[in-house]
This record gives sequence, structure tokens and C-alpha cells, in this order.
Amino acid sequence: MEVPDIKNVYGNTTGLKHSVEQRIQKLYRRKADPHQVVSPDVSRDLARLSLECGRQIGLLVARDGTVEMVLVGGPRSLFIPDLPKSRGSRWRLRGLRLVHTHLQEEPVSQDDLMDLVFLRLDCVASVRVDRNGGATLLEVAHILPGGNGDAHRQCWEVLPPMPCYDPGLDFLQLVQSLEEELERNRLAIRAATQQDRAILVSVIAKGEGRADRQTAAASMAELVELAHASGITPVET
Repeated sequence: MEVPDIKNVYGNTTGLKHSVEQRIQKLYRRKADPHQVVSPDVSRDLARLSLECGRQIGLLVARDGTVEMVLVGGPRSLFIPDLPKSRGSRWRLRGLRLVHTHLQEEPVSQDDLMDLVFLRLDCVASVRVDRNGGATLLEVAHILPGGNGDAHRQCWEVLPPMPCYDPGLDFLQLVQSLEEELERNRLAIRAATQQDRAILVSVIAKGEGRADRQTAAASMAELVELAHASGITPVET
């Protein structure tokens, strides 16, 4: 008899009812339309499960629509474990998008944006859950290419909230345009050879939390400013 492929549910599963955990685990079987950030059906299921267990639930979804990782967090947060290093660089996105619930119908948080930037995710999307467990609005944030190391330039864009039942966003088209712009920026920086260039590095210990990542981001912004003041162009951080 063939043994089923059982995948782990990551995060805060302590105290979950067995029946609820089984339903959460079945989210691995869902497959999204590659052109959609998340389908209305999956948004609805995430919202219901999230309200039932009182915790954020997230999916890391590949570009072909396959669910690569199912996550369970707390009421207002979600921890993402270590991800494979493939495709993770300044000039490429990771090929994974995070879709997760927000139980208080709150907008995309600063923690979400830090995960977006540091993990080079295709996008971060929050499904707002109302008090009845309904999926109301979908909010999507993506990396904003450009800036060439400018510390004062915002490096993400948050799109206006869309109804979960009809998001009206072509996800693959969005990602393709982002990676094309990232590649143009790479070539432009490569061509700018008249000024000294540098790779700027900030290191934090493995397993540090989001607050430490934010401190590292602030430190990197300071380093970028110092480089500019010294006549050096940061080509990578």
C-alpha cells in the first residue's frame, strides 16, 4: 500500500484540536491558479480556519500554485522558518509568495514588510478576517525595484485592498514586470563604472527575531548613507 506524503505544519501548533490541525494540513493539497495571488475559495478556507483556532494561518505558495509550506502563528504574528537559498538575491525574487490571515482586519504590518524585503518574497498578501470568519479584503505588498542603494527610497509598494471574492490582479504579470525591472537595474549599475562601488554587509545571528532584523535594516541604511557620503556606490546589500 502506498504511504501518503505527510508534510509538516510549521509554527505554533501547540493546543490545536487534532481535527483542526488535520484540516490545516490538508491545505497542502490546494493548488492556486498561477495568475492569482490566492483564489477566493482558499481565502475563505484560511479565514474560517484562522477564526476557529484564533491564530494567523499562512501559506508559502510557489509560482506554479503549489503550496510549499503551511504556517500557524499567533493572533497577530506569524514566524517563517529558514527557507532554501535558491533564487534569493538582490536581482531575483525567491519564487514564493506568502498569503496569510489577519484576524483583526488590520493592514499589512511592518513585520510583513520586513519579511518581504529580507526574504525576497514575490509578494506578501494578507486576508482580512471579519468577526464571523469571513474573508473580506486582500492586501498585497511587493518589493519596489530601483533606488540603487538609496536609503531614503521606500523599497516596497502596498497595493490598494481588493475584495477577496474578486481580487482582479494578474500575479504572474506583476512578478514578471518586477523581475524585468530588477534586471534592468542590475545592468544599469554594472554599466556605471566611473565611481567606486561596494558590497555592504550586515550580519545578525541565526534565529534572531524580527526586531533584530529591523535593527539590522536601520544599521544598513546608515551604512548606505556613509558610502554615498564617501563617494562610493552601493551595488549590493
